[in-house]
Amino acid sequence: MFSFLNYFPVILRDHIDGPVELAAAEFSAITTLGPAVPAIESLVQSKIWEMTEDQRVDFRTKLSVFVGRPELKA
Repeated sequence: MFSFLNYFPVILRDHIDGPVELAAAEFSAITTLGPAVPAIESLVQSKIWEMTEDQRVDFRTKLSVFVGRPELKA
């Protein structure tokens, strides 16, 4: 019923005046079982896009709610 709750909308563009693409980040896809430092280094090296500060704040807020909430029952 609430399967969309673990998604966060993101706006992707190659440069400021470039065409806009809409995408969604799935929170469960950002978890890792490995050590955090090598995972972060690998992610930073492969980074293509970067969030604006407003997007980053919204993402942190929704992620904290997602990670801290019990599973919803349908």
